[in-house]
Amino acid sequence: MIYSNTAVSLRNKLKAIELTESQLILQLHNDMLVYSWQDLMCPPRLDKTPFSHALQIVLEASDEVYTYRFATTSDCQSNLDKFWCNVHKSYLLQTTDKIERLLKNSFLSVRKWSAIQEKVAELATGWLNRSLVCKLTPDVSMALATLSELKSWASKDLEEFKNSFIEFKMAEHKEFFDALEQHPLTFAQQKACIIQDDRQLLLAGAGTGKTSVITAKFKYLLHTNQAKAQNVLILAYGSDACDELQARLNTKEQVMTFHGLGKHIISEVEGTHPKISELATNTQMKTAFILDTLQALYSEPAFQQLFNGFINRNLAFKFDGELQAFLGSSHRHKFVQLIFSLVSLYKQAHALDKVKTIESQFADDLIIIRYFLTEYHLYLENENSIDFDDMIIRAMQYVVNGKFKSSWKYILVDEFQDISPIRAELVKSLLAHFTGSQLFAVGDDWQSIYRFNGGDIRYTTEFAKHFGHATTTQLDKTFRYSQSLLDLSAEFICANPQQLTKSIQAFSSSSLPAVKEVKYSEIMQGISEALGYIANQAPVNASVLILARNHASLLDKQTLQAIQSHYQQLSITQMTFHAAKGKEADYALLVGLENKSLPSRVKTAPILEALLPEAERFKYAEERRLFYVALTRAKKQLVLVVPEQSPSEFVAELNY
Repeated sequence: MIYSNTAVSLRNKLKAIELTESQLILQLHNDMLVYSWQDLMCPPRLDKTPFSHALQIVLEASDEVYTYRFATTSDCQSNLDKFWCNVHKSYLLQTTDKIERLLKNSFLSVRKWSAIQEKVAELATGWLNRSLVCKLTPDVSMALATLSELKSWASKDLEEFKNSFIEFKMAEHKEFFDALEQHPLTFAQQKACIIQDDRQLLLAGAGTGKTSVITAKFKYLLHTNQAKAQNVLILAYGSDACDELQARLNTKEQVMTFHGLGKHIISEVEGTHPKISELATNTQMKTAFILDTLQALYSEPAFQQLFNGFINRNLAFKFDGELQAFLGSSHRHKFVQLIFSLVSLYKQAHALDKVKTIESQFADDLIIIRYFLTEYHLYLENENSIDFDDMIIRAMQYVVNGKFKSSWKYILVDEFQDISPIRAELVKSLLAHFTGSQLFAVGDDWQSIYRFNGGDIRYTTEFAKHFGHATTTQLDKTFRYSQSLLDLSAEFICANPQQLTKSIQAFSSSSLPAVKEVKYSEIMQGISEALGYIANQAPVNASVLILARNHASLLDKQTLQAIQSHYQQLSITQMTFHAAKGKEADYALLVGLENKSLPSRVKTAPILEALLPEAERFKYAEERRLFYVALTRAKKQLVLVVPEQSPSEFVAELNY
């Protein structure tokens, strides 16, 4: 098909346009230009000018626009469109079909939506940005309608589509979700399973069934053929949680603690299981090693001078240089604990190249740490062993340098609110192995209580900053305690505006008041009265947790045995607030609620503070979360044993 130009002149050398199925040919006075339809981003356009028309050609490779004067129009534009469409429609139909199947079969993650937007923008250049005047086939018209709708989507439309997809999948897999647990999963629990974003944070408050969601998420991935078991890794915070998940999933290969993960990676790379030093597990050996090392080092004058200043700064103790007196005092226990904490945190900070940030301010204290660290490393080398920090650090290095090849595209992490920087980096390095890798982080910033071990709440409260754009949802029902106790504890924790806001409802109600207060002038009188109150109303074998901020406030062994013998109808155990994390009982009995004990006002050693994650500005932020953990252990009722004189300021805040 040829169109001759009636406006030929020396300035305008285009004589004619020839259209073939594969090419656009421009005949010039002394030459001929050939363009493949495939190379044109959009149909050539004839635009009206004062004296004729201008033919505009846009090439895909260069984005350059070529313009030629042309006088003959008739049906030329329609045929230009038709020939271009005939070549490009196959790609249009294939691409829109892929997009529609993607939207139907998988959750619209941030990465997938970004890829769709790129394709829509690419196709829109030729198909939507100019009005086509040729006749379109029905399939092309439908594809363009899809393209136009996707191009117009705002964030509101995106959310509506995601919600519709979630509801559709809930209906499609209703039998599966209903049969997973003893009771059908809630809407929020099912939603957390169906969402498959590259980065997903699930906020799971106390008693909201997070373990059920983790097991359901794993099973849903397998049930819907999105993953095979060997491509999924579940990380639990402690051995008890790990054992529970392994039992519920009937597998040990996919569920590990972080230390178990480190051991696995090292074994895979080195071909043998690493030996764990007894110093890492035996407190007595650890203490003896530190004290023996101190005595050996103290003979060096350079060490003596630095050590004296170290003690004065970090133990709030006026050390006079008498080492034997120091070793015989109670301060030695604090010193041993401090040194091992510092050695551990220093190793982690060094692995992340963060020690240099505090080098100038804490130069002398860092030298002391390195003295002990050198001796410690020599001990481990002689033993041919490693410690728990080495497990994580060495594993991370093997992943980063490519010596370990991960098969885990899906990583599910429990108790994410307590993750430390070194563990977070290990997770990031594993995620980097796969394009489209997925992280499902489950945690509750209200229960972040392990900063002293390196836990950093900001990985949860600032999740997207550290792991990239994410979908965040929350579990909205607690199955543990009543609405009144839920409201009381939530009001207390949310006095800190930095805690993430959650909307949680109690699944069941209770006829009992949320809190029973027992006042005392003598602690044992208060505890006896509280236990008597519980025994009078509780059924046989009702469980009771006696909880305190620290061990000093708990009962001694003989007293506890006497109480257990007296109240044989009750199942009584005791532990600290920290140890109670993840536990529950019919009744929680809180003791040690004196203002001197709660919140703890013990100051952290300056060098230790420098190596820990940055402290929050809100006063007693972590102590508040620790008290919140204690408040939320009771299924039936919380019993507070409160002194008549100087009760804790936290108790005074509670609205009961």
